[in-house]
Amino acid sequence: MFHKFAEQWKTKKATQVKEYSIKKSCERFEKPVYPYIAKVPVKDLKRQQIINFLRPLEKCGKLDTLKCVVSLINQILNFAIDCGALEYKFKNHKSLCGASRTTFSHNFI
Repeated sequence: MFHKFAEQWKTKKATQVKEYSIKKSCERFEKPVYPYIAKVPVKDLKRQQIINFLRPLEKCGKLDTLKCVVSLINQILNFAIDCGALEYKFKNHKSLCGASRTTFSHNFI
């Protein structure tokens, strides 16, 4: 499940950054992400599924939050890869089905 890796990532990250930083990141992450993918196995997560639930952040102009959330999702999925839950790394994408290239400038799923 995605939330399992998110919690493990959070525990690991908490030893590397200041408490405030991890708290702020998790607050930004929990509202737009957890309701949609928390209980989805990481191997079953689809790129389009993630894009769809992030669209409202883009439409509301919350671009900083969007970039942070995309970065966190990538970090958690990379962590899942490191743990052996995923056998491959997702490819870099320049565009997300017509989404603004500047909006999704991170290595998105």
